Amino acid sequence: MLIYAYAVLYSQVKMEIIAEGRDPTIGLAHSTEKYRDALVLGRMEPMRPGVDGAILRLFTNDVLHAGGLYYCQ
Repeated sequence: MLIYAYAVLYSQVKMEIIAEGRDPTIGLAHSTEKYRDALVLGRMEPMRPGVDGAILRLFTNDVLHAGGLYYCQ
């Protein structure tokens, strides 16, 4: 679930960067390699704790069943 959540965040950040007219491959905090969007990864860093917290809350507050999520109080 965490990998999926990071992939969603990655795509949202990349679309935002492209909409701003910036090159997503040029960044400062991450190495520039082929097929590696350094600017996207750099912008994602401050958002990772929020994603981690959302997934953690999912497992601590909700019960997963085969039929879906059920809220437990």
